[in-house]
Order: sequence, then structure tokens, then C-alpha cells
Amino acid sequence: MGRCFASRCAPLALVLSVCLILSSCAPADDVEALFYELDHPDHEVRLEAEERLAQIMRDGRYDSFLRALESDNLLIRANSIVYLGQMPQPDARRALRSLLAVDRRMMLPYNPVQMEPSSEPVDSRVLVATMFQRTEADPEAITTLLEDASVEQEPEAVIGTCLAIGALEDARGVPFLTAATGHTEVDVVRAAIEALGHVGGPEALAALIGMLEHPSRLVRIDVMSALDLRPRSESEDAIRSLGSTDEAPDIRRAAIEKLAHSGGPGIVPYLIERLDDPDSSVRLAVVAGLERATGKALGPDAAAWKAWWSKNESSFNAAL
Repeated sequence: MGRCFASRCAPLALVLSVCLILSSCAPADDVEALFYELDHPDHEVRLEAEERLAQIMRDGRYDSFLRALESDNLLIRANSIVYLGQMPQPDARRALRSLLAVDRRMMLPYNPVQMEPSSEPVDSRVLVATMFQRTEADPEAITTLLEDASVEQEPEAVIGTCLAIGALEDARGVPFLTAATGHTEVDVVRAAIEALGHVGGPEALAALIGMLEHPSRLVRIDVMSALDLRPRSESEDAIRSLGSTDEAPDIRRAAIEKLAHSGGPGIVPYLIERLDDPDSSVRLAVVAGLERATGKALGPDAAAWKAWWSKNESSFNAAL
């Protein structure tokens, strides 16, 4: 599941993968026809369609995009959300917010991170939440999203709610995400972890730390990735724990590589302790980290590193 959340966007002319070509005389508010004309072979027809869509947006005729949400073409529906999401009028924003309700959800073949068609269907509420994040935040959006949401719903719906919370980046969704981390379906847990990585605050951090010993290796990898999105001062202790105690060698190795890449000389004592890791690939990562942090090449000999550190610790700490 690739997911995530980016900067503001200008009106998008999305390329619809369809063969139908309509004439250039579509009514000004028939946005479904206009979306098809964005893919017309005639350049003038495409330009006129773009202008008509822009005029609909300027006029605040948001209901035109709502009608297009009934289209049989799922990419037309996704296109409608994208355009509606860029309309600043209060009524348009309320209409967009209403699409966060559970009973308005649709599965659309559209990637809200890359803003393009996708072979993997995604909950429409994630795209709606992404449009709020890319344009202007709505303090009522999280309320609408969570109003009828429950971790007891079908896993696909819970996943969508989690990812939409992450797109909104609203800490008021953390209780729902925390509850979702206890779900029996690993995909739901992973969606909750991904969303927690995008939500700030101590509650989200506590929820992530609480998952460090989850039995699923994939979940623990996701936890490390989510922690890596947070400031080093918040995440370092948890990543050190993964590097020291996780049962999976690849997770220990990845944690050590992250720490060595950003830890500086202050990570040296920790790395020296990890030279006794039972896995050879982890030990190699430790040695590489020590060499990166100190500029010395003493190999895997823990005694040599300890002796060197005892003589040089003060000068390294002074440089911190």
C-alpha cells in the first residue's frame, strides 16, 4: 500500500483511459462530457473543455461535480473529487466534506499520492482527505470522517478510515488509529501504523512505540518507517530498541543503518555494544556505522573499538 500526502496542487487535467470521444458541444455544466473531452484528439476541443471546467469552478457550481459522482466511469468520479476539492467556496467545501462520511465511500482506481489513475482501487475518502490537505484544512473534516466509523466495520472500510485520518494529519483521529492497531487483520494494523506516522503529537508516538513488539514482522517494519518520519529526538530510543532486541535480523540491521546514518559520534557506544549481535549481516552494518561515525577502520573487534573509544570519547563528546 503505497500512500502518502503532498503539497498544494493546481487544477488537474487528468488523462482518462477511455476510448469514447464526445463532440465539442457538451453543455457547459455537463462535467462528465467535459472530462471525456479533456482526452479529445483536437487541441481546441481540449482547451475549450478546460475553460468550461474552470468556469464551473469559478462560478461555484459544485453540484455539477456532485452529479458526475454518479457516473459509471470510476475515473470520472475521481476526477470530480479532484476538481471539487479545489473549489474555495464555502458550499463547495461543505459538499467535499460530506464525501468523508462512511456511507459516501467508493473504491476508485486512483492513487491519491501520485494523483493519477491506478490499477489498485483506493477508498474515495482518502482522496477527499488528501484534497483538504493539499488545499485548505477543514476543522470539521475529522468529525464527519469519524461520525459513523468503527473498527468493527469491514476491514476495507477501516483501512480507508485510517488512511484518510493520516491524510488529514489530525491528531483527533489517534484514538481510532490506536484502536485499529489491535485489529486481527494485519492489513488494518499496517494502515493504522502508516497513518500514525503522519500524525504528530505524543499520543501518536505512544501508539507507535506500543507496537514495537507486534508479532508481525511487516508491522514492525512499518513502525520503524513511521518513527523515521518523526524528529530524531522523539524516535531514536524506539529505533535503538528495534536495533537491539527485535527478533528479525533484517529489522535490527535496518534500525542500525538508520541510526548510523543520522546519529553522529553520539551513537558510537551503542554501536560498539551491538558488535556482539548473533547475525553476521547485522555485525557488518554495525562496523560500517562505526566507520562512518568515527572515520576509523578497526574491523569487527569489539575490544579494539572499546579501547579506542575509552581514549577518544572526550574529544568526540566535545564536538557534539
